[in-house]
Amino acid sequence: MVGFPTHDFYLQGSFMDFYFRNTDLDMNKVYYPSWVSDTRFFRQHLVVINVSDQFNETGSGVIDIEDNHIFNGDSNGNGADLETLKNPTSHLLVATDENGTAETWLTERLFLARSSSPVVITEYDFWPYNLTAKTWNTNTTQQLSLSSNSTIPVKFDIIVPEGALPPCTLAEMLDLNNDGFVDHDDSIIVLRYLAGWNVEPVEAKECTGINLNIVGNPSGN
Repeated sequence: MVGFPTHDFYLQGSFMDFYFRNTDLDMNKVYYPSWVSDTRFFRQHLVVINVSDQFNETGSGVIDIEDNHIFNGDSNGNGADLETLKNPTSHLLVATDENGTAETWLTERLFLARSSSPVVITEYDFWPYNLTAKTWNTNTTQQLSLSSNSTIPVKFDIIVPEGALPPCTLAEMLDLNNDGFVDHDDSIIVLRYLAGWNVEPVEAKECTGINLNIVGNPSGN
C-alpha cells in the first residue's frame, strides 16, 4: 500500500499483514473489530543502490543485505513469537544491472497490534542493515539506517584490487597527463618533476603499472 492517506483505517478481517511502502500510517486512526484480530503492519522503504569503482566504472554484481539479526525466527518450529516478529526482508541477495544499479524494498519497522481491550501496539525495528557489495573481486560493506518515509539512495564507492586490473601498455605508462597521446606535454611533466616542482596526477589509470626495461642506449646511438 503506497501513498496511504491519513483517513480512518477499519480492519474487517483477522490475522492479516499490511505492507506500507514509502508512506506512513497513523496507528491512532486504526479501528479493530471486536473479535480476535492480531495484525502486523510492516513499514518499508525503497532503497536505490548505485555501485562504482575508483575509476567511476560500473557493472553487474551482487549486493548482500542483512538486517540487525534481532528477530530471526526459529528453524525448529518453536517460538511462535519469534516467527511473528520475523523480518520479511531479513536477508536478501540483490543483483545490480550493467549500470551498477539495483532497487529493493527494506523493512524499517513492524507494528504488531494484538487484540485486547484496548488493542496493544508494539513496535520493532529491523535496522540498521548491513549492505555488502560483492563485485569486481572485492567485498565492500556499509551500514544503512532507515529513518524516513521516502526513497533512500545508497552509493557504493568500491576499490578494485590491483590484481583485477589489466596491465598498462607502454603508451599508457608514458601518457602522464592521460590525454591519449604520448607527446611533448608528457615530457614537460617529467622535466618539472626533475626540477623539484610539485606534479599532481590528473587521474588514476585503469591499469596496473609495468616494468619499463629499456634495451640498448636510449639515445639511439
